[in-house]
This record gives sequence, C-alpha cells and structure tokens, in this order.
Amino acid sequence: MIEYMDPFIPPLCYRADHSYPAYAQGSLNREPLPFHLQPYALARHSPRVNTPLKFRLERLLQNLSADERYLIEAFDPTYGYDVHSLHSLVNLLRHYSYTETLFSEFPHFAQLAFSACKHQLIHFNQLITLLMRWSAVEQFGANLTSFRLMSGTEFTEEAIQFLLSPCKMSHSELEFFKNRCLCMEGSERTFWLMRIPEAHLTGPEPAPWAHVMLVMENGSDLFTLKRNSCNREERLLVIPSFSICEAVFQVLYQDDAVELIPELKKAPAERLLNDIPYNRRVMAVHFPGIAGMETIENNVYSGMYGATLHDLIHGERFSTIPRQHRLGHVRKIHLYQHCIYLSQKYPNRPLLVAYWPINARQRRLIRYPALTASECEKLQQMCLEIADMDLPSCKYKKKWMQLRHYVKCQSPQHIEKPNIAFPGHLDPREALDPNHPEHYFHVAACIHDMAVHRYEWNAYLGIDVAYDSEHWREQPYGLDIAKTLFDGFERSLE
Repeated sequence: MIEYMDPFIPPLCYRADHSYPAYAQGSLNREPLPFHLQPYALARHSPRVNTPLKFRLERLLQNLSADERYLIEAFDPTYGYDVHSLHSLVNLLRHYSYTETLFSEFPHFAQLAFSACKHQLIHFNQLITLLMRWSAVEQFGANLTSFRLMSGTEFTEEAIQFLLSPCKMSHSELEFFKNRCLCMEGSERTFWLMRIPEAHLTGPEPAPWAHVMLVMENGSDLFTLKRNSCNREERLLVIPSFSICEAVFQVLYQDDAVELIPELKKAPAERLLNDIPYNRRVMAVHFPGIAGMETIENNVYSGMYGATLHDLIHGERFSTIPRQHRLGHVRKIHLYQHCIYLSQKYPNRPLLVAYWPINARQRRLIRYPALTASECEKLQQMCLEIADMDLPSCKYKKKWMQLRHYVKCQSPQHIEKPNIAFPGHLDPREALDPNHPEHYFHVAACIHDMAVHRYEWNAYLGIDVAYDSEHWREQPYGLDIAKTLFDGFERSLE
C-alpha cells in the first residue's frame, strides 16, 4: 500500500486508531514497551565513585561454586598459618616490583594475596595485577622483563616507548596521567614486557591462542601485540598493572571511561547488560586451581591472559561510546526482547504496522509479521552482541580517534565530546533500500519506539528524534543510513 506523505503523521510512527481495521494493527503498536525510568535515569548523572572493597571481592567470586569459593576463602593465614609468608608477600607488593619467581617462591601466593586484600593489607588492584601477571606467565611462559613506570616523578624511557607512545596522549593528558600514577602503590607503578616468539604466532604450528592474539592486535592500540623493531623473530606484549589500565582509560575517555569489574570464570550474558547503566564492564581474571575462562565469542580459544586482554579491549570499546548512548543500546535490547515476547504471544498478528518513506512524496504501509522461531533466535543473538558492544563500537571509536588526532586540548577535562549520532544495527556504509523495507524490521521497530517515547529518549537518554517530514524529504530517492538513521537522531551531549 503506497500513498502520499501526510506531513502531520511522522514516518514509522503509525499507532493504533480507528482508520484501519483491528487486524491491521500490530502487536507493538498496541503494546509498546513501557519506558521504565529507573535503569535509564539511574546513570544519566551518576558520578564516578570508589566502589567498596566488599562489593568488588564479592563480584570477583560471584561465578564460583561453593567448593571453589572455599578453596580461596578458607586459606586465611591471618589466623596463625603461614603468617611469615603473608607479611613477606605484603611487603613485596607494597614497596617493590617483583618478577615471575614470586609465583614459585610463594606456592599459595594467590590465596595469600586474597587474604591480604580482604584484611586491607594490600589494595584490591594489587591482587588483580598479581592474577593478571600469573595468567600471562602461564600462557606465554616466563620470557619477560619487569620495568618501572616512573623514576622519581618522571616517566622512564621504557614507559614512554612501550606504554605511553601507543596511547598518543597530549602533554596535558600526560601530566594528568602522571598525577594518577604518583598515587599508585609501588608495585602498581610497574609493567612487564612479554617477548613472544614469532613462530608461536605465524609459524607452521602456531600456538592455540595465536589467531585470537593476532586478531586483537588490530582491535586496539593499547596493550596488544607490537612488532619488535630490533628482533623480527619475536613480538612484544605489554602486561600492565590493573591500576595502569584504569588510569589510561580515565585519562583518554574521562567520564565515559567504564569501570572494569574483575570476575573469576565466565559471567552470564545478562550481567553485561545489567552493568551498563552503572557504567561497568566485566573483565575476566584467573586463579590458580580454578578452571577459568579460556574461550571468547563462538568458543574460540584465547588462553587465560588472552581472555583478560579481550575484555580490556571491550572495556576500551565501551569507553568510546558516550554513556547516554550506551543506555540507548540497552533500550534497543529491551525493545528487541519485547518483540520476541510479542511474537510468541501473538504469532498470528502483525508485529508492527508502520509507514516507510519511499521518496519525498510517497510512503508505504508495511505490516511486519510476527517473528518466527528462527528469527527470534537470531534477534536474541543480536541482543547479546549489542550488550557486549560488538556492533556499535567501531563507528564510535573511529570518531573518537579522529577527534583526538585533530583537536588540541588545554587539559583532559576540556576534551570536546564527539558529536556522534545514535546508530541503528546496520553498517553505516550500507544504504537502506526503499523498495524492500521488509528487510529492516529491527530499524523500523527502533525508530517506532523513539517516536512513541520521544520525550523519554530525549529527557533520559539525551537522544532526540528528528522525524519531521522536512527531514525525510532530504533523501528524495532513498534513505541513506548514515544520513537518516545516524545524523537524524543526533543531539549534542553538551
């Protein structure tokens, strides 16, 4: 059904009324997803606060069985057993850097460190750094060197070459980063340089984790593999302290930087979604004697430290997405799950009835049928990918990197926010075909929700919806996704 454009009816915003018979009204038109304010309004103005130690320790153990928790918590030397080892480890972590020999010198180093952290003898970040470096040695071997981050109040040459240069910080950002580093514990102001033989990555019999490490090399400029200009037979991998990771994120992305939440074993997918309004992102870590997470998406083997590095990269991707936009993606996931629910509840009713613009003067009434079982499964998989920010992050990161390259800042607090439109789930290079709108249900459903709840999207997510008829006339022969979906729903974050 094609008709002329009515300037008083916004595109893709047809709602149930008496001008069409009841059978033509879609389930989503009748039962739009309510806009629950709490999860979206919660993070809109929430400041960054120090997460309590009790919460962080509980999240660290949350995925473990009772027996696995007992293995960690029952070993408490503060009650008389191996107190000397505990104090030796604490003294080492408080004041000095350490080498991989620590893992053999202290057979129960992980339990000792956990107990010391629980009794606030060391910082939580020192415990996580210890576990990160142990997993790196377990995966790659002990071919590594420890370097100090600072000498006095200045960065060391090694820190500038291997750690700071890839971050591309401005002078003012370096000063801000330096102030953060001077507040760290002594053992946190160190990093390790791991040397990985090229044969383990590209040789005839590469290591099981080689493919993942090479893929991640192109996914981030921070903490990933780098070629050794002095030795082509090996590559270099920086193993930072956990405090360095947090400081780098906060300097580069300021208020948009996510808080990394270390957890043992694999966290359920729902937790990724639930953490977004709180500006958190799970990071996998490992503990001796407990089977950890050694695979990532699609059960691809990554190794222990590879899983941690994978989550660090995702944490960086999250941080490139403005916080309010992340909440928009949470809303999209809730909307798609609502569509799955309606399709199962009303399988014989159209799921959505919407107007689709054909050109500047015409539109087409589309009745999107209820989703089939296979389509529901595909949409659910899409929700998991959006929750992990696999889909929208590339566009944001590219914009951030362009901005950081061209904008000269006086201080890190005054970096201009990237004016990025809220995207749909399509490649921005792809063009919408106006002759086949039935292929774009997920886009139509998202725009329909934005139109129905325009005030809420604007007030709580900071995203306005430009769906007036003049806007759609800008594309007389079709809808270019970069123009209509991205730039059309743009609102300054200032």
